[in-house]
Amino acid sequence: MNDTVLLKSESFSISLDFEVFESDISYPSNTILTVSVSSAGFSASTTMDIDIKDIPTFYYELQKLYDSLMGEAKIQEPYGNQQYILFSGDKKGHILVSGVLN
Repeated sequence: MNDTVLLKSESFSISLDFEVFESDISYPSNTILTVSVSSAGFSASTTMDIDIKDIPTFYYELQKLYDSLMGEAKIQEPYGNQQYILFSGDKKGHILVSGVLN
């Protein structure tokens, strides 16, 4: 199963492409998340090994952040390089995107 999410503004975009391996669903790493980021003329793409069971919580937190512009939403590898993406509200009406990707 593949799903892609694209978030885009004038000078920034992030694409999240989820590839779920249903036969590995009982393992803590069962989904490959391909992350592609473009910001101010720079771009990068990498993959993260995540647990599909963390996605509903991430989406819920992201929706709360979008609605209130407060709080944060984070998706992170359970082990390995500990890569992550963090969306957070700055209490001024903006959503900041940060993280560690290798």
